[in-house]
Amino acid sequence: MVKIVYLALVILLVGAFLLTGCGNSATTTTPLKTTSTSAVVTTTVKPVTTTTASAPTPQYGGTLRLIDDRPPSAAIGWFAEPGPPAGSFLFPMFEGLARAQYDGTIKPLLASSWDLSADLSSATFHLQKNVKFHDGSDFNATVAKWNLDQYIEAHMPAVKDVSSVDVIDDSTIKINLIKYLYTLLYDV
Repeated sequence: MVKIVYLALVILLVGAFLLTGCGNSATTTTPLKTTSTSAVVTTTVKPVTTTTASAPTPQYGGTLRLIDDRPPSAAIGWFAEPGPPAGSFLFPMFEGLARAQYDGTIKPLLASSWDLSADLSSATFHLQKNVKFHDGSDFNATVAKWNLDQYIEAHMPAVKDVSSVDVIDDSTIKINLIKYLYTLLYDV
């Protein structure tokens, strides 16, 4: 009995596909004459539209909306995990304290300079002054500490060897390390 029901469903589905494939479309048939034989060519007629494109006027400012359909894999969400390919698109919007260049050198971004302690137990970052966020609020040591604390609390691999972050003054933070990790400057 079950086989008969499945067979009837298969026949019904095949019939539905056949009927769907036989739908009405706008086609014309044009005879094509050749010297020895004749052939029939079937083409689909589509309306032709022409537009005159003008150069767009540049717009400055505004809002950039970025949709990322990946679900967060950590407690902090996608912001703390901008890996490829999203990380490439986020560079214009999010900056770290420093960034590695293709030649292996490290370029300061939000930090103007940094010092490593002699025993490699901490790194002190001197932050750029007069940096503003898009909403006009100030970037300072308190904000940098808050962001790094979010990474630490989310147990992100990039900061697994960071024990804490201290605010020294308004433009200086100290990152205390459990052990020195040579990629620290790439990751903060």
